[in-house]
Amino acid sequence: MTDVPQLGRIVLNSCHPNASEDMRRRILPRLHQDDVADILSLDDLLIIYGNNLCEKYKEQHLALMIKSRLRLMTRVYIAAKAINYTILDLKSMINPQMYKTFIQAIHKVAEFDEETDRYKKPNVASSIRTLMKDIVDIFINKCIMTMEDKKQKTAGNFLHLHSKLFRIRVNNTAKNSKIELNRRKIIQLPSLHDIKTLLQYTKSLRHSALKKSDAHGFSYPVFKVLAETCLLGMMIFNQRRPGEMQMVEVQDFKLHSTIDERTNKELFQSMSKQARKALVQYVRFSIRGKLNRPVTVVLCQDLLHSAKTILHHREEANIPASNKYIFELPSQDAKKDKLLDACHLMRKYSKACGAKEPHLLRAKKLRKHIATTCLQLKVTAMAMTKTSLLRKNAIVIKTRLLTKQVSHQMKVWRGRIHK
Repeated sequence: MTDVPQLGRIVLNSCHPNASEDMRRRILPRLHQDDVADILSLDDLLIIYGNNLCEKYKEQHLALMIKSRLRLMTRVYIAAKAINYTILDLKSMINPQMYKTFIQAIHKVAEFDEETDRYKKPNVASSIRTLMKDIVDIFINKCIMTMEDKKQKTAGNFLHLHSKLFRIRVNNTAKNSKIELNRRKIIQLPSLHDIKTLLQYTKSLRHSALKKSDAHGFSYPVFKVLAETCLLGMMIFNQRRPGEMQMVEVQDFKLHSTIDERTNKELFQSMSKQARKALVQYVRFSIRGKLNRPVTVVLCQDLLHSAKTILHHREEANIPASNKYIFELPSQDAKKDKLLDACHLMRKYSKACGAKEPHLLRAKKLRKHIATTCLQLKVTAMAMTKTSLLRKNAIVIKTRLLTKQVSHQMKVWRGRIHK
């Protein structure tokens, strides 16, 4: 169904005149409608900041990140305005005299506890530093272009205070709060029984959808179930992040390959017959991972057949052939692709499969589960490194950083001993 309220907000266009076309169509209409959204849509500097974010982050999936940044800074502005009534807009807060009010607003938004000297939301407090710096830089650029030297100097002084005082008044407390919360966090991992239950349940649904599709042709409910279970199957099989798997592109998938006599003749001939037989059952291709790193996806013949069936019925499902993602559904907005949400699907199917602890069946916990299992089974360091290379994890980088930290601590310790 068409989202009538969103389309209505696009048509009404009740926002600041400086808002870009991308802000008007992609961000503002899809904000949760409350006081924060109302203030955000009418504040000049917040709108300009949003325009810059839209220009910098053009990918569709980054719209959620843009909205969260804008809402966070709007909440800081609202908190500051409640503390000091002379603050009329975000620009009026960029003043050295208002920096104390700005810090108080951060305490309020991040829920600072004066008795324990800790933040309940330390990530919120620490993230405001960079966001505020970006906003002040944008304001200074605007002052330079409009030849407002006095405002430019005032904003420069505010930025100087921000670079020096934020670290003392907020960052150290936020860092200590994070360490304390992580130390006291209880991590529960899913059981092997629940993981098998989820895999068997989604596999049976996928096989049933494939049989119905092959026997009776296209049916949208069957197509949707096939796409959902195929996405989950690929994510669990490869232990990938939800955002990586739900945004697998058609062109990347079409480049899938396997090792055979055509691709690597020498390696294939050096293998045993049993190894060759097992190897040709799998294909691999690369997708964009975290920080734009290429990561490998491996598919068995079952998942490969499912993905090809999804692509075969795309046009019958009213999904344009020009759309670049595999796991899409029909969209009423021609400028926005409607992707399947892997996190939502994991919650949905973990409850439906009958697992004993469905709340533990989450993508991040499944990735932690494989690392914990490797330790429990006393897997060698070489095997773990090979596994990490297949999964393109940053385990090698993390090991090097940890080695450097330990080496530095040992030097400090030795220096104290020899004093």
